[in-house]
Amino acid sequence: MELANLYHSPGAPTSPAALKKLLAKRGVNLSIKTITKFLQDEKAHQVHRKKKRLNLNVATIRAPFDEWESDWLTLGNDAHPRSNKGNLHILVCVDKFSKM
Repeated sequence: MELANLYHSPGAPTSPAALKKLLAKRGVNLSIKTITKFLQDEKAHQVHRKKKRLNLNVATIRAPFDEWESDWLTLGNDAHPRSNKGNLHILVCVDKFSKM
């Protein structure tokens, strides 16, 4: 298959759109859906593809103890009662200013 040969050649593009464009130049007409399915089945593509980055909102904190973040941890039935004084839950609070 032309797609597999192109994908495994050194320096070949790895995105579906770029592969489609290069295949079209070679006279091979495949849909984006077919190319995406091929890439999803390729282990090397799954491991080395670029991850999507999240655009996170930046918090502006002016002074210590202004804002806090908290998280509730449940240790479950596997928690050893002696090592944590019988506590099955932990509340973790972090001052956002100290995180910066």
